[in-house]
Amino acid sequence: MRPSVSGWPVLGLFFAVLLTVYAPVLITPYAFYDDYVNLSAAIRGDSSGLLIKKMTEGRPLHAVLLNSISFPMVGEIADLRYLRLVGIIGLSVLAWSVFRVLVRAGWGGVESVCVSMIIALLPSSQVYAAWATTAFFPYSALISGAAFLLAERGFNSRRALLKVTFGIGASFALLTALSIYQSTAMFFWVFAAVRVLRPETSPRDIFHRVCWYCLIVMAGLLLGFFMYSLASYLYIDELSRGGLVQDIPRKIVWFFRDPLPNAMNFFSLSPSHWFLPDGVPFVDRLHRAVNITIAGGIFLFVLVGLGLYFQGTFKQRLWKLGIAVSLLPLSYVPQLVAFHRSAVYRGLLSLTSLLVVYMVLALQGYARQRRAWPPLRVNIVAGSIALACALLATYNTHTYFVVPQVREFETLRAQLASEDLTSARSIYLIRPNWRDTLAPLVRYDEFGARSSASWAARSMVFLLLREIAPEQVHLPVTIVSADDPLEPPPDSLVVDMRTGRRF
Repeated sequence: MRPSVSGWPVLGLFFAVLLTVYAPVLITPYAFYDDYVNLSAAIRGDSSGLLIKKMTEGRPLHAVLLNSISFPMVGEIADLRYLRLVGIIGLSVLAWSVFRVLVRAGWGGVESVCVSMIIALLPSSQVYAAWATTAFFPYSALISGAAFLLAERGFNSRRALLKVTFGIGASFALLTALSIYQSTAMFFWVFAAVRVLRPETSPRDIFHRVCWYCLIVMAGLLLGFFMYSLASYLYIDELSRGGLVQDIPRKIVWFFRDPLPNAMNFFSLSPSHWFLPDGVPFVDRLHRAVNITIAGGIFLFVLVGLGLYFQGTFKQRLWKLGIAVSLLPLSYVPQLVAFHRSAVYRGLLSLTSLLVVYMVLALQGYARQRRAWPPLRVNIVAGSIALACALLATYNTHTYFVVPQVREFETLRAQLASEDLTSARSIYLIRPNWRDTLAPLVRYDEFGARSSASWAARSMVFLLLREIAPEQVHLPVTIVSADDPLEPPPDSLVVDMRTGRRF
């Protein structure tokens, strides 16, 4: 029997499972990276600079959601758990939306549940659940799903006026998703791939649909670029990460060297040197070689499996395979057209989710070449994989986010509380190196990183002084790097955060 398309109990299942998996981020008070900056700015009533920064990055809606709505409602670090809950709810609804699309495409119920759950447990999803500042990113992917539905209505409309109307609506819906986070807005292509890459779909229909989708996405991206250009004109921000790529060949090489291998390794986190290339030890170079080798093997496995999955002549299968491969860079196009090169995990959701779908289709292609497995055995295997992903997601969020951030904040608290703040004229904080960690390892950018090694150090001091010595909250704070000459001024309180291990 075909499972219910609405699947309301499935939504409850997703929420219950994700609530359990990501429980560590809800029961423990902590903050991470920009959480400190956004919270301190909201407490001070000075979020204008953060609003401008987000606008010049082309994310005005995210700026409003963070700095005008959510963080002003958060009074303490402990309350950030409610924002993280918002992110978990968004992941649950996103998984449910993927489930509905898969079922409509003819996938089995258990298979659809497991694939949707795996997407909500990917490293990107772990970041969204563990980092309050990214809590609204899953909603960008959800809005892109609405854009896809409008695009589908437009494609199937026979009247030109309706087609244009739905097309415009889809472009503006995609613009809304882009204004939250550009990368997750490209989840549009995950929904599109499920629709067009059915084995029986003709090459002609695939070509027409993909052209229509590309038209919608291009219109949304152009509107988004206009929005970014307008903000850059109104608010000149030299630190903005916006701007278009100049060296296109180098950017293409970077895509195959960093983001694609990161995504192809699925749950295997990349080592720190991908973010910090200087002084890479031999073990990290070896780890990189292993990751790239695994990624290449998986990529070849998926390509062959997709070729077996598609139906038709050899030429038709090759055409469909080319379309499937072309969707990979399209799902990552905002980072490809931007001048910066940083394959952080929070930007990999669309690309990795697309690869998850491809992997399942490839496995179906291999299964057709031999006697079909009993459905019960297939369901057991799919459920076991989803369970393993859930356990790994709990471990990663607890080990690489919760524990290191709590330990770091308590280290800062201990140093500030152990000195006489009343006699200090300033605070001199020595930041740790980027490669210092309180986690088992440093992983790329988000996983195992130190908040005090970033731009958040000053805000961390402010929030702690507000808690333990409110009368000293206006003490001037000097932040120096671990590699800078150390010259603390007289009568300053020296805080040394160079603790942990270096990799």
